[in-house]
Amino acid sequence: MEEGEHKEKCFFCGKLFNYGLHRWDGEFVPHYKLLVCFRCQKLNADGLNPIYDAKFEAHLDSHNILRPPRDINGYYEIPKK
Repeated sequence: MEEGEHKEKCFFCGKLFNYGLHRWDGEFVPHYKLLVCFRCQKLNADGLNPIYDAKFEAHLDSHNILRPPRDINGYYEIPKK
């Protein structure tokens, strides 16, 4: 890692991504109090993969955040700013 480079871990996929200085490959979503990489946002643009439902719901419950409504297909929207 270069000097001044900062990495964060995506809440969903668990991979590290550049977060800060001159490169941002993800974002902090204040409403949900989590970090998500742009790759996960892109791959889940049509709805959050159900494999993440339990993890997402547990996170929301532990932070006393109301669960968002699901779309007509039963998916949660991928968190974004």
